[in-house]
Amino acid sequence: MGRINRVVILFFLGILVAVSIFFQAIQTERFSNFVSQKISENILKKAGISLSFKKMEVNLFPPVTVLKKISFKMGSTEENTVKLDAESLNLSYGLLDLLSNKFNVRRLKFENGNVYLNKKLKSFYNPNKDNSSFKLTDVFSKIKSNFLGNLKVDLRNLVFERTVINFLDSSLEAEELKLEISSSDIEAKFKLKNFKLNQIIEYPLDYLEVDLQIKEKEWRLNKLNIKSMIDELGLSGSIEELNNRNKLNLSGYFNGSLSFLKSFNFLKTEKINGAVRTKVKVSGEFDKPILDLSFSTGKVLNDYYPIDVSKGILVYRDGSIFINRLSVNDGEVRIKKQKLGKASNLNNSFKNIEIEFEKASIDKVFFSEREQLNVKGNLFGKVKIEKFKGGKLSLFFGNRFNIRKFKFLSSDRKKVILSNSKILIGNTKLDIIDKNNIKIIANLSFKNSNLKILGDIKGENYNFESKNSYIDLEALGPIYNTKIRGRGTFDLFLKSKKNKKKLNIILKKVDGFSVIDLNLGIVSSSLELDLEKFKLKIKDYIGISGLSTYKGNGSIDFNKLGYINLAIKFDKSRTDDGYRIFKEHLPKHYQRLNSIPAFFSSDFNVSGKLSRDKIKVIGKARLFRFKLFGEPIGPIKTNFFYLDNFLNMEKFIVNKGAGAINGSFNYKFGKNEFDSNLTLKKLKISDFNYFKAVFPGLDSDINGSLSLRLGKKEFFSKGGFYLKNSSIRGKVLPDSNLDIKSKNDILITKGSFLGDSLTFESNLAFTKEKQENSFLKGKINILNIKEFFSIVSIHNSNDETLEGKILGAFFAKFNLYNPLEMTSELSFDEFTVVREGKRFSIGDQKSKIKIINGDISKWNLKIGGEEDFFHSIGKGSLSEEFEIENIFKFHSSWVEILSSKIKVESGVVEGRYLLDRRKGSFKTALDLKGKGIDFGIDDIPGRFENLNLYLLGENEDFLIQKFNLKYGKGDVSLGGTIKISLPYPEIDIKYKVSNSNMFLLDNSNVIISGKGSVNGNRLPYVVKGEHLIFGGSILDPLSSLTKKGGRNAQYLIYFPKEKLIEDQEIINIDATFDIINPIMIRNNFSNLNFDGQLNVVGSIEEPLFRGKLNLIPMKSRFVFKGNEFILKNGSVVFKDEFRRTSPELNFLGESVVGEYLINLNITGNANQSKIEFSSTPSLPKEDIFSLLTFGITTNDSQSMEESDRESMTSIGLGSLLVEQFRLNEGVTSSLGLKMSILPELSQDVDSNLLQSQVGGSDASSKIKSSTKIKIKKKLTEKLDLSVSSTLGGSMDPTQEMNLDLKIDSNISLEGVYEIKSSTETENESTNSAGADLKFNWSFK
Repeated sequence: MGRINRVVILFFLGILVAVSIFFQAIQTERFSNFVSQKISENILKKAGISLSFKKMEVNLFPPVTVLKKISFKMGSTEENTVKLDAESLNLSYGLLDLLSNKFNVRRLKFENGNVYLNKKLKSFYNPNKDNSSFKLTDVFSKIKSNFLGNLKVDLRNLVFERTVINFLDSSLEAEELKLEISSSDIEAKFKLKNFKLNQIIEYPLDYLEVDLQIKEKEWRLNKLNIKSMIDELGLSGSIEELNNRNKLNLSGYFNGSLSFLKSFNFLKTEKINGAVRTKVKVSGEFDKPILDLSFSTGKVLNDYYPIDVSKGILVYRDGSIFINRLSVNDGEVRIKKQKLGKASNLNNSFKNIEIEFEKASIDKVFFSEREQLNVKGNLFGKVKIEKFKGGKLSLFFGNRFNIRKFKFLSSDRKKVILSNSKILIGNTKLDIIDKNNIKIIANLSFKNSNLKILGDIKGENYNFESKNSYIDLEALGPIYNTKIRGRGTFDLFLKSKKNKKKLNIILKKVDGFSVIDLNLGIVSSSLELDLEKFKLKIKDYIGISGLSTYKGNGSIDFNKLGYINLAIKFDKSRTDDGYRIFKEHLPKHYQRLNSIPAFFSSDFNVSGKLSRDKIKVIGKARLFRFKLFGEPIGPIKTNFFYLDNFLNMEKFIVNKGAGAINGSFNYKFGKNEFDSNLTLKKLKISDFNYFKAVFPGLDSDINGSLSLRLGKKEFFSKGGFYLKNSSIRGKVLPDSNLDIKSKNDILITKGSFLGDSLTFESNLAFTKEKQENSFLKGKINILNIKEFFSIVSIHNSNDETLEGKILGAFFAKFNLYNPLEMTSELSFDEFTVVREGKRFSIGDQKSKIKIINGDISKWNLKIGGEEDFFHSIGKGSLSEEFEIENIFKFHSSWVEILSSKIKVESGVVEGRYLLDRRKGSFKTALDLKGKGIDFGIDDIPGRFENLNLYLLGENEDFLIQKFNLKYGKGDVSLGGTIKISLPYPEIDIKYKVSNSNMFLLDNSNVIISGKGSVNGNRLPYVVKGEHLIFGGSILDPLSSLTKKGGRNAQYLIYFPKEKLIEDQEIINIDATFDIINPIMIRNNFSNLNFDGQLNVVGSIEEPLFRGKLNLIPMKSRFVFKGNEFILKNGSVVFKDEFRRTSPELNFLGESVVGEYLINLNITGNANQSKIEFSSTPSLPKEDIFSLLTFGITTNDSQSMEESDRESMTSIGLGSLLVEQFRLNEGVTSSLGLKMSILPELSQDVDSNLLQSQVGGSDASSKIKSSTKIKIKKKLTEKLDLSVSSTLGGSMDPTQEMNLDLKIDSNISLEGVYEIKSSTETENESTNSAGADLKFNWSFK
């Protein structure tokens, strides 16, 4: 027995020890972390709540659990989170509550904590929405569910002691906040202190006391009292739900200082003093409250308007606020009875609030700026309030609003600068942001004047401006004795900032602007005149002279008698436009700049007094690529300095291709003295157009140097130029050189071309007395004619039929001032050129031309034979009368020497060229004929056949008497005149085209007829005409049409490869094209037929289109996702007359897919077209796309077996691959067959019937599928044949043949023959045949 007692005692001791250890363990931090983690993971996480604490204390008697240093968080996002940190949380409950299904908490008390509410506060009442359904019973249930709905406990009492609540950047301290919750009501009592509600009220409050009882159908506010020093606000009353309507019965008051309003951010001002008494009564229903507010004040000091006395009545009714009466200073400012506007908009704006002024002084209206304001006067008229947001007030002045006794004062407000008895202000707007920020937009008008004034007053600073006013600067008069001319719009700014007074003038495209004889053109600039220092700053200067724009900045110091300091920048400007600016200040010699057609950029500084001999210019310039005598030059770079009529250019660089000419240049205006030093480096002969035109096959490096100095009594030159590394297609050629030097006013040159192929030397005497010292002599020694013609065109080096040589010599002695009295001689020892069996040769006799002292002694040069020849005969005296006749005839294939791209098959060219002098005048005449010329040009499709031409010329005038040829089996002819002039010939040519099949791309062509003209005397020449298109086809892929340049790019190879900056387009088009017979556009996705009219304008490289193409209805088809749509209507509209925008599309088509009629509508810009589908019967867009892609709808898919759905997906993807990758393109193009892979569907009738009997009417039918391969061929224009067969799937195999005969556009006959095999019965099949007669008509 004693042993048993010991065992029992030990057992209970063990339990006691275990319990003690348990209680010690649960109060450790480690156990607390474990428990808080498990509670958060397994219980609170589902409610979006996390809880952690450092220590837990448990008392059983009374049952209380205390959590120390808790952290509580509820919410899924940062913006919707409630956080609580507290020193302790006491959880009181009963022992029986532990046995309840729902845990009941009798009291939950937080001590010494902080609550953070990130969740945005939501209002149960929103005046912007319908609140008629708002019920207190709903609110009561929402309050309970919002507070306790997410918790798995029943909370009866919630207490916060010494807790700081933080929300919306605000905070408050609750000494004690009690919330008692029962099933019938919620009662809240609290007293708050030490709080600052930043987003609600910025005002130190003593305390806020609330006693609120919320019942299911009644809210009773027993007390709401706010006190702060002398200010007191009170509110009491109730909201009661009666007959499903919420009745309001509230009353309140406010007595205190107007500065209290600042705490509500109603007036953003630091200073407002005065007392106000208000009474308010709230009645009506919750969704239609009525508020009556009356107030009165005595003297009110503020930053806006000094008030001696004011009174008014405000009413809120039906969502709007009304003013019954408002008067300030006994009617000096008054507002009559009117509606302010909707209460929901009051925070943003007041609308149509009219204020009337009666002799209100400007000093009062602009009270805060009265000390700085430089204007005086009295205001009369009406003002409407446009906005009232926060502290911002916007005023709109009526059309008759005026200022009387207006005065504009000096900065010290002692002197009257301007006065006016009456200024009318119409459509004027004034924004009062706060006391230090007032903005004005005023339209002022008085006698003969209209101005728009902008004003900005900020504290002691002001800024007045007038923009977009028109002024004649010359009529305005000089500024500080400086004459200014020009007319245009301007902005005027008068600023005062930190006691600095400035006048700013912004010129906005002032035309004819001129300052001190600088013709600056159209000017835009910002001028700033310091009214204390009289110094004008020029900023953001932009000038337009002619077609050029330039910029500048600088200053003019009027205290230094107009000392100027300007930085000017020209960017891609024309030289003639630059000359126009400085014409009056530069010497007459600068007029030569006006004749150089170039663009330039320049940065330079102009300083000194504005006089011809005192102005100094230092800078740098760049001439962009331009043409000098037709040769592209540049860019050119140089630094320059100009002073006292002396121009110095150093670091002078002229770029040409990959090479450059470097050097320096000095010129003294008025004395015609200059000197220069030039060096040529890394130039290539192929970079020079003239050399390339004469020797296009030759490639060579050009190097050299030249020193030149010229004065009244001095001439000096020395240098040389060399062609090295010369080659033709890799074959090295001998070097060429030219040496230059001067001696005793004689320029001596000596050189050779390609070794000894051509050697020469000369002396040029620049004085009339040294005639005998001017001569030119040389030898011609061309032993390999193929090598020589390879310089002309590289392809000649591969011509095995080309051979020959030329041996000869020339000599001339002359006076530079009388060259016609020369003595010269030209002779050939041998001249032989053979190509393709045709020969030009002088034979065994030597041909010679000999002139003695200007008289032709012998001139008989004959080269060739009977079929191909050139014969030149001359007689007379060069200084008196002479005649040189040149007769020629050759096979047109000789032209192939000029270019490898020209291929001539037949034809002859013959003619006569005459040069003579009669009665002191020179005359040239040309008679040129071409017969039966057939030729082609690479990259231009087709051949030019049977060209016959007759060209007459006299001096610079040429007449195309005849020019006829065949192209594209049609006739092309032209005629007109060409006048040779520099830099561009004058052209006036008429052309005519008849039924010519012109190729646009490799497989695209149109048949065209028309006539037009080519005119112009400078670039670009204009091609203008009217044309008819009698059908055609575009069979190339559409991507070929969108390639830059298209087929035009192939024609453009015959124009110069490189355009200069200043070059215009070579050819501009202005032509119309009427499509008489439709043009067919056919590719893998469409077969379209269009007629219509187009007008093509612009350059040949990038033409612009306008017009409309009309689709031929019912004859055009469009394929989308393997489905053929018959287009019923459509058009393409080109609006691009000035801008390169894509055409507008409008297509309407339809296609039958299964049992559905799918409608296609394409609209919008071609680059961003909108494609819409609809169907009959109607289907959602997703089902239409599924039907087009896979042949089934979503419902059909659900009725299919899994294997059928996989098969349908494979079929759909297969058809897309065939369409996307054009797998059938080879078959289509070679055999004229069109293949498609499409899904085929059918409904299992037996299954459907069986399911209907078993499952009732709701049983779903079973859909079977198969793959259908269809091949279609067009037999004739109106007859189509198609055969198809189904493969695989769950359907029975079916073969089908269709014949479709189009009787006319509205009637068609369709026949079908079908063979269907059964998969259930072997060797059993059914045949069927049928025919359908279809009618189509349209109606509206």
